[in-house]
Amino acid sequence: MAPGEGGNSHRLAFDVYGRFVLVLVREGDVWRVFRKGEGTLRPEPGLVIPGDIAPGDLCIFLDDHYHELAAAGQEIRQLDR
Repeated sequence: MAPGEGGNSHRLAFDVYGRFVLVLVREGDVWRVFRKGEGTLRPEPGLVIPGDIAPGDLCIFLDDHYHELAAAGQEIRQLDR
């Protein structure tokens, strides 16, 4: 079973400045983070999202973490709204 396909999980995808897509999976009180590749999801090293971050605050959290990758006018977008 792929991450986020269980009955008790929540799965969200985010475009990070047009550079890559992250898939965040909420399992219990933990966020698991994966980078989407061609047909694959692999763990994203170096990114730990605290369990108390609400889904509505994830774009802000990701922007705080990845802001050095952004060019003028770029933003992080949630893909699955």
